[in-house]
Amino acid sequence: MPLQIPKQLDSDHDLLRKILWTLNSSSFGVSSADEYNTAVQTIEALGGDLGNIDNYVSVTGGAATRVGGFTGHVTATPSISSGAAYASGDSVGAIQSVPGMLRNGINTGIFQSFTINDKGGQSADLEIVIFSRAPSTSTFSDNAAAVVSAADVPLILGSVVVAAADWVAVSATCHTVTKANLGIIVGNTLSGTLHFGIITRSTPTYTSTSDLNFRWGTLQD
Repeated sequence: MPLQIPKQLDSDHDLLRKILWTLNSSSFGVSSADEYNTAVQTIEALGGDLGNIDNYVSVTGGAATRVGGFTGHVTATPSISSGAAYASGDSVGAIQSVPGMLRNGINTGIFQSFTINDKGGQSADLEIVIFSRAPSTSTFSDNAAAVVSAADVPLILGSVVVAAADWVAVSATCHTVTKANLGIIVGNTLSGTLHFGIITRSTPTYTSTSDLNFRWGTLQD
């Protein structure tokens, strides 16, 4: 939505025209930090309401640009075992390396939510381990014991437990679970990619190699 600035202010002050913007635009057209600050002070002195404008702009390299207010939403369907029971502690699929979770060049934000859809209706107890970079010495091989090495522990951003009771049966065989408001801070990942290890804490048997679908969500800086 457009920033609300009284019409008479825009007509009286050319500088104010430069700060008119919408949240869909990438630039204010303000060429420097001083110019931006002067515009802000002028609007405030004349009674304009800037609201939370500072949450959306920064000045880098002499230009004011929008920051924050972006979301990331990526889906993934890993290949898993069909017809073969998993043991507790097994990796469900290989490590998921999911690009596009963070804005390219910024690569920071908050891992906020995920949804898992289970077409096999297994409602398994799962542990989701989130890594900032691909674990290089850990083992996440489908339907085999997951092993997180000591060398990869510093890469762990957090883990989230999904209990059997968390799942909702939307049909006889389709179950879904959502974990929201996670608020896991993500530092610089270098590439905007997050990595997920899925470990079962129960013994599900899936009926298709594509039974699980993941929808990952971030709040991007």
